[in-house]
This record gives sequence, C-alpha cells and structure tokens, in this order.
Amino acid sequence: MCSTHSDRTYDVEVNEVNNRLMNFIIAMRGQPENVWQEVYDILYRLYKLRLTEVRDAEVIFGQAGLSILLSSTFYEHVRTLYSLDPLSEYVKKYGPIEGLRRALDELLKRGYRTAIETTIEILKILPPNMAGAVNSLIELGMKIAQDKNLLRRDFAGRVYHRIVGDIVHRKGFATFYTEVPAAYLLATLAVNALLGTDERPITKLSKEEVQGAIDKIGSVKVGDFACGSGTLLTATYSALMDLASAIRQYHRLDVNLDDLGKRLIEDGIYGIDALRYASQITAINLALMGPPGKISKENVFTIYLGISNDPSVPHKGPWLGSLELLNNSKRVGGILAYMEGGLRDAVGKVSVSGVEGTFMVPDKFDLVIMNPPFTRATGRPETYGEESERGLFGFVADEKARQNLLNRLKDVRDRVRQSLIKNAKAYRDLFPNVIQEIIDGKGDLGTYLSIGQAGEGLLFLYLAHRFIRDGGVIAFVLPRNLLMGVSWFLARVLLATKYHLKYVVVSSDPENGYNFSESTSLSEVLIVAKRQDEHSPDEETVFINLLRKPRTTLEAVNSTNKIMDSLIEGRALQFLSINDAVIYKVKRADLIRYVDNWGRFVALPDIVLIQYAMKLIDNNEIKLGNIKIQVPMTRLDGIITNIGIDRHQFNSLFDVSTAPRPDYPYPVLHGGDEEVRRRMIVKPNAYARPKESRASEIYRNLSGSVLLPDRVRWGHDACVSTLLRNTCIV
Repeated sequence: MCSTHSDRTYDVEVNEVNNRLMNFIIAMRGQPENVWQEVYDILYRLYKLRLTEVRDAEVIFGQAGLSILLSSTFYEHVRTLYSLDPLSEYVKKYGPIEGLRRALDELLKRGYRTAIETTIEILKILPPNMAGAVNSLIELGMKIAQDKNLLRRDFAGRVYHRIVGDIVHRKGFATFYTEVPAAYLLATLAVNALLGTDERPITKLSKEEVQGAIDKIGSVKVGDFACGSGTLLTATYSALMDLASAIRQYHRLDVNLDDLGKRLIEDGIYGIDALRYASQITAINLALMGPPGKISKENVFTIYLGISNDPSVPHKGPWLGSLELLNNSKRVGGILAYMEGGLRDAVGKVSVSGVEGTFMVPDKFDLVIMNPPFTRATGRPETYGEESERGLFGFVADEKARQNLLNRLKDVRDRVRQSLIKNAKAYRDLFPNVIQEIIDGKGDLGTYLSIGQAGEGLLFLYLAHRFIRDGGVIAFVLPRNLLMGVSWFLARVLLATKYHLKYVVVSSDPENGYNFSESTSLSEVLIVAKRQDEHSPDEETVFINLLRKPRTTLEAVNSTNKIMDSLIEGRALQFLSINDAVIYKVKRADLIRYVDNWGRFVALPDIVLIQYAMKLIDNNEIKLGNIKIQVPMTRLDGIITNIGIDRHQFNSLFDVSTAPRPDYPYPVLHGGDEEVRRRMIVKPNAYARPKESRASEIYRNLSGSVLLPDRVRWGHDACVSTLLRNTCIV
C-alpha cells in the first residue's frame, strides 16, 4: 500500500513539473532571438560546434527551466547547514529572478559550483517579464525539497529524461536513458557480484568477511563513462548503501552509514559525460541522494565532444568525449564538474585537462556500469520515408568538423578492432573448429572480424575493459545484438576469455517491451561480468529471461534479491522458474562452444521449450518420454551460399517500382520490417529494373527461393531486399 501511494505521488509530482516547465518554455518563446542564443551558448558552448536543427529552442528552454527548478530544490535542501535564509525570503525581497540569483551566489561561496553555476548564468540573461514563470519553478522546487522520498528516487534524472530525451534522438547523440527499475536491477546484480554476496549471502559471512565487505564498500571505485543524468550511478550508490545497511543490521556492526555514504560519493563514484548539462544533473542527483548536508565534493566530469581550441591541451582538433580515454595520451580536453570552489586532484593517474584546469580519474575501477551510446557513426543524413535522421555526429552543421570527428573515431575503432582480434587469436585453440575458422577469417567469414556495424556501444565496452581491475565487475545495457550479432562476435570472445560472464538479462515482456531504456523500442540486454583471466570449468552464466519487467524501483530490487536467493538454493538445478522470470544456467564450456550465438539461450521464454530446443541443437533429437526422434539437421550455410542482396548493392544496381510495369521485369521482396517478412509464404511487393548490365547477372546469381525472416541471423547482417526467383519460403 505504501509503495503504491508513493508511486502515485511521484507520478503527480512529475506531471506537475512537466506542466510548469511547459509554461516556462511558452514564456521563453516570446523572448528576443538574442535571449535564446545566450541560453544556447551557456548550455552548449563547450562543443565549439554549431548544431543543425531549427527546433532546438523548445528543448534548450526546457533545459534552462529544469536547471532553475533543480538548483532551487538543491538550495533549499542544503541551506540550513550554512544558516542561509529561505529562498522565499530572497524572492520576497528581490523578486524571483534576482532573488534566486542572490541566493545561489551565497551558496556558491560555500562551494557547489556544478549544481548551481549554470543556473546563475541563465538567470543573469533572463528578462524581467520571465519573473512569473521563474517564480512558479522556484515554488515547486521548494516543495520538492521537503519530500525526502522523492529526492531519493532519482527524481532529477527522471525529469531530465523527459525534458531532454527528444534532443538527443534528433541530434544523433545516440543516447538512451536507462529505465529506473532496470537501473536498479542491473546495479543490484553488479554490486552483489562484486562483493560475492550473490553466491554467499551476508547471513553466512564470518566476522572478518563482514568487516572486509564494509571496507570494500567504503573504498570502492565506481565509474560510468557515459553517465547522462546519473541514473546508473545513483542506483549503484543505493545498492551499495542498502547492502551496507543490511550487513550492519544483521551483524550489529557499529558503522556510521552517513559517513560511509559521504566517502562513497566524494571518493568512490566517478561520472563522465560529453554534455555539461548532463553532468550538472548527475552532480545534483548524487548530492540529493547522499546523506543530507554531508557532500562537499564530487567526481563528475565533462569531456569534450567537439573541437578543442584550448591552448593548455596538447591535441588541437576533434575530441570524442570519454572515448578519448582510449587514445594513447592520458591528457584529455574537458572540464571538471565539482562541488567545491577549487580544482582538485582525485585518486589515480589518468590526467584530464581542459579550459578550467586538470583533474584525475583512477587507473582502475572496481565497477564500471554504463548504458553507452549505440549508434553507428555514419555521419550522413539517412532518410526513411518522410523522416530524415542522421547518424552519430550528424548533428554537426559544419561538414569539415563532422568529417574530422569521424576520422578520429575511425582511428580509435581500428585500434580497438586490432586489439580484439589479437585477443581472439591468443585464445583461438580454446574454441571448436568452426569458431577457429571465424577467428582465422577464412572464406567469407571476415565480416565476423569487423566491428563497424556494432556501433559505439562496443567501443565503450572496450573502454570499460581497459579501466576495470582484475576481479572487478562491468555491468552494461547494450543492444540484444551483443548476443548474436556478427559485428559483436569479437566482443563475445572478449567476454568469454577475459571475464566470468555472470548474468545476462533479457526481456520477453509483450506488454512493456523488450527494452531497458526509455523512449526506445530497441531489444536490449543487461550483462554483468567479472574480470578474470583464470577460469574454472564449473563457471556458469545465468541467463535470465524476464516475462514481465519490474515496474518500480522496489519491485526491481525485491525481484533481483529473490532471483539471487533462488540461485543459491537451487545450485544443482540448470533451469529455474521464479515468479516472472525463466532462468537457464549455462556451463562455461557451452558458452565457449556457442560463442557465435548466445541468443539461443534466451530465444524461448519457456523452460520446457528451451530443453527441447537445446536437445535438438546438441543431439539432433527430440525426446518425448521414452521416445527419441532423430531429426536430421545441418547448418544453413552448408546448403545455401547466398540469399538476396545487401541494401547498398541493391540500391546502386536497381530502380524499384511498387506496381508491376513492363520495364520493371524482376519481382522482389522489398523491406526488412516484420510486416514484410513475418509470413512463411510471401508474394512480391515490388519490382526492379536494372540500372546497368551487370545487374541482370546479379539477379540471376543471387535471386532465390529461401526467405530469411528479419529476426533470424544469417552469416552476415540480414538483407533488406530479396530478389525472388519464385515464391519465397522459409
């Protein structure tokens, strides 16, 4: 009952925030062009780039309003520690705009630069006729500051997702924000995997082990190199503090949780993002969730995505945000987001320098948790129907600047690819013959050694690998293609050889979707893996197929704890059914054997069907009671050499008509959507005309009578157009 009431109150507050922010946006629309430009420069000046969209104003104004709201909330949250007057007194004396600015100036003298400096800059340029809209946000901010439960539920992050989510999609930033329940599910698994409490509960720990766990929590280093609004970092903080609280309570330890939380945020948690505005939200989020009044500094950074002209930075030209950490130099262009007034060195050896000074990040982390950008860096406009979209860096208006960014990204990607290939070759003999042929790049298997189509998510996975210590844990939200995609093959080999892949979580929830990120229909996967070079044959990977995703933070934590408890109790069982989850434990030998496609382990959300399917795959048989039926099977590429034609080749060789015409002689199945390819028997939906003479030969050689459904993987990426010789069947 309490949880339901809390959720309802939370939704009401979020809706009220949206309404007041919309009023602020409407009021800002009527301001002169120079006001919009100045706000734009405050929020995006570090890019040294001009963006392409003409609809930026609404989102920029929404960001400015949210900055005012959260800074007001933050002021009221901490003011009593410094005996500062209530915000209402400043507003009454000086008016909303000037009153809030003066109040924040006073707080700035005590530190907290990241949380409030951007808001101060915005207030300085707002005209007097914005006072009403600003006052509305201040009043709501003061109200929110009184609700401790609201502040501790990633409130700032959730509102941030709604306000700025649109711009990151339209601008090609490739950013998706983790659903809060999914963040807590992933963080709970990751924290327990790091502490070992997923295999040995706290009730079984000795006195020495208990103290060791508390010491580990107090000294842990957690990083997110694409932190966004900080949802995963705040979820991790909550998971660590919940575990510490449970240990203290059960073992009756004398532990000051406020001091532990302060140490975690000030010395243990690191966030980096390419957006200065996102870093601001992360800093506020962590401070609001931490022990009240205890937090005086944070490790939240912004690293350039754009062009650096800073004379203190040795490299002039394009910066790739956090991916710059993959380059040889340890000096990276950026700015420091911090809570105290002065610049500070954190623990570690990686130096980051930029317009406001130098900061440090650890050489190695105990836990890296991320929901990184996924998009492939095409950098060119792509048109689908009436909608036009751009790939990563497509938001950059200047063609030369965009090309510079793409070239530098290509250099990074090529180095990552070579490192992954080197790792695969080093462990080549570990795999069966068919996988060895892939690693050797025999025949047309070279596509397995390419990572370009995997997008930037793979690069961030490799970045985490570079920074994780032995025994540390990486936890990611990634496209589900990680499990079976050709371009993700080298990443799977890395996970299989350098890690104990502990948990793989997918969703088969037909109502709430197969995603773990907000505002996307992508099929995604959560992974938790522990870094280790030495392996035991008894290692298992737990594949968790959610039949229903958790819908609240509390439900996510409770469900995850129940899954871990059930795994401990059912150690000897390979298959488990727990509430709304189907679990399949896979031995390391099978993970290695089927590294070409781990999707088979979560393809069916039913225990009985999984067992039948694996028997069929492994032994070519179906067992019904005492009856065994042998089923002859072979690999598809053993009987078919080609299917269809890839999109780019098709577009360069053929013109298409959706209606039959005498001059369009070739029937085709055009399009990759499920609506086109979900039936076993199909008819042509388009007709093709060759643009050049060799197109007819291509049609004769590649047209066929086998249709590959959209969700089934071939030996390369699924085709978009299929040339039909006759009726296509599966």
